[in-house]
Order: sequence, then C-alpha cells, then structure tokens
Amino acid sequence: IGSSDLSVTNLKGYKAALENEMADDANNPEYVMEAYLRRVSEGKDMLGNRSFHISKVTSSDVQDVIRSLERGSRVEYIVK
Repeated sequence: IGSSDLSVTNLKGYKAALENEMADDANNPEYVMEAYLRRVSEGKDMLGNRSFHISKVTSSDVQDVIRSLERGSRVEYIVK
C-alpha cells in the first residue's frame, strides 16, 4: 500500500468525506460534549483549524504515514 500512488482525485474525495463526517459530528450535541471532554482531559486542542490542516495534506504525506504503519508504527493522529 505504501508504494501505491494516491491520485489527486482520490485524495480530494477522502478529504471531502472527512470534512462531511466532521460536519455531521459537529451537529451532534452528544458527540461534541463527549469529544470536548475527552480532548480537554487529554490536554489536546479542541478548536484547531482542522479544515485548513486537512486542505494541506498531500498524497506524499499520506504515503509517508502508511509506510510508517507498514514498518510497525502506531498512530492516534498526525500533526505536521
């Protein structure tokens, strides 16, 4: 998987799906409260500009993460 190319079209589709999922979650009060409490209790940013960061992800970034996972790395989320 890490050696496969990720097309621009597929990457745009994945980004759009992620944005849509995040928008759905933001409209669910129970999810928002649970996520807020979890993230704040773990000292994580709740108000970061996720859309901006999602827009900056490249195919190369995705391949780097997949290669790391193939080598046995574990991730919760990526910050670059």
